[in-house]
Amino acid sequence: MAPKKSKKKEELDEEHFRLIDYADIQPHHKWKFDLNSSRLTPDVRFNEVINFLRSNCGKLCVGDILETKRGEYRHPLLEVEIVYKNLRTKLLISRCDVYIVGYHFRNQWYALKGAGFRLKGSVVLENSFTRYQKAITKKLGVGSLKKALEDINKEEEDERKVGLESFFVHLSESVRFYPVQSQVLKGMMSLEDKKFLDIPNEREQRLFAWVTSPTDPHHVDDIMKLVSTGAPGFSGDVKSFNFLFDLVRSWGKLSSAWYSYCVDPEGFDDELFSQIFEQCKIQNLHALKSVLGLLCSSCDMTSTLEGERKSSLKKETQSLKIQPSISKKKKGK
Repeated sequence: MAPKKSKKKEELDEEHFRLIDYADIQPHHKWKFDLNSSRLTPDVRFNEVINFLRSNCGKLCVGDILETKRGEYRHPLLEVEIVYKNLRTKLLISRCDVYIVGYHFRNQWYALKGAGFRLKGSVVLENSFTRYQKAITKKLGVGSLKKALEDINKEEEDERKVGLESFFVHLSESVRFYPVQSQVLKGMMSLEDKKFLDIPNEREQRLFAWVTSPTDPHHVDDIMKLVSTGAPGFSGDVKSFNFLFDLVRSWGKLSSAWYSYCVDPEGFDDELFSQIFEQCKIQNLHALKSVLGLLCSSCDMTSTLEGERKSSLKKETQSLKIQPSISKKKKGK
């Protein structure tokens, strides 16, 4: 009887990074995203790279949110090369959580702090993707990707981080959130960020029209101030997004919290919603607004999620003795 093959022992560095040889990254785990190519339109090529990432990361869909499947991968890294004119970069993406864990610059690999994986010979940076350091990009599309590629090829590490965060939103967040992907695609199909920039504010006004009704005109300024804020304020390190299922299931409660605040900001009961906020890792009302906007920004939300939202919202608002007037979204918008 042939002896059993021993499992290869993982090699760790002094900071407990799992060390990986570049040669061990499988050919089918590499993808080239060429912005110069005229073979296909930008939106089709973007969909190709997103489908490549989704198919290799494992997935569990909850509504319009994709939660990655945790697990040990023998080959844990994917490589996405992005090219435009004479600029290029390679990104290393973890299959277990879709985080960008490293990148290639000037013939050198760099690893992001706390990533858990790094290539042998790479330089560990102070920058980390467990939290956003800069404001989340508001420009999505071809122009923004080209700008990100320019940034990641700059000498200053902080400038490269700005480019990385743009790639993180375009790639990692698009893999996780179908609504984000749909927004990026609009930027891809318009070919100009300028056209896309007119969308977010109009969309948010429409999404939150139910709290800006004529009966409460004095709250419009407060509401729009919240709507126009920047990045979501997730509390703690959101690595594997394990809370996403709770977040979707709690859609109605979160909607009720938002409505309650808009009706009576001064009398908003923090304790009433503190448990659900903690469960969903939401640390402030800016985050609440952003999460609600993200979850309902897709026009093709599943009927299951929509039905659950309406049912839960009705129960919650009745318990709060509040009856919101929710405007129906028009089809095709």
